[in-house]
Amino acid sequence: MREKLCGSFGSGRPYIGILGEFDALSGLSQKAGSCEKDPVVQDVSWLTPAAQIETATWPSGMPLHTWQTVACGKSSIAYKGMLCAGKVMAASAIDLIEDPELLKAAREEFKRRAKGGYTCPIEPETVPTAL
Repeated sequence: MREKLCGSFGSGRPYIGILGEFDALSGLSQKAGSCEKDPVVQDVSWLTPAAQIETATWPSGMPLHTWQTVACGKSSIAYKGMLCAGKVMAASAIDLIEDPELLKAAREEFKRRAKGGYTCPIEPETVPTAL
């Protein structure tokens, strides 16, 4: 196995990540509609083509939304993970800017996959309550 800080999923080759071993990051899927993590991105993804990237920014097994996770945000692991994500996002933007056909193909694929439309599951008259 080779060691990597950043890698693409779906390669089928196992590798060791930060404090964890992944088999091509099993559990992630390259199939449409497989991302079920962020409801905000899900809503937006029905309006325009969208993509997400996740990188390691804290140790494996640490619970989310805790002070420990926040504290890891100042670590070298976090900076490396954020830098990796930024590079991927920038490279993706450059690809789309330099190749108008790529952007056109993404929009056409989006129209094909989202042709059924979308109804937000939150009732329009719903008003958030104060905490």
